[in-house]
Amino acid sequence: MGKSDAFRLDVKSQLTTRVDGRATGKVDFQQTDAGLLVRLGSIVDLLGDRYDVAQIARIRASAASDVFLSLSQLQAQGIPISYDPVYDEFNVGLVDTRPKAASKVHMDQISAPERGLGSTGIGQIRR
Repeated sequence: MGKSDAFRLDVKSQLTTRVDGRATGKVDFQQTDAGLLVRLGSIVDLLGDRYDVAQIARIRASAASDVFLSLSQLQAQGIPISYDPVYDEFNVGLVDTRPKAASKVHMDQISAPERGLGSTGIGQIRR
């Protein structure tokens, strides 16, 4: 085992998954140094009612059910999945369920910025 293997991430666990904004269950995932991978069989179980019954049965019965795929691979196959690091969960669906300002990392400015020599000073409070 080399030094690069000593710190290799290979964590397998489950995360809550929302389908169209509603928590529907958990999917198996694996965290690697390349990113998050989702087990195909677990995502098929959550989305089974959206696809052809025969196709779902074929996937569940095959060895592909235990294959872990990256989010981009699942997206390329038509599954709109994303990871939400704020809530630590997966989202499946085309609708963004986060609050409108969820991507903001700064505070809104309440007033117009002050300009001039006195703008850097802090006024004293008189008692």
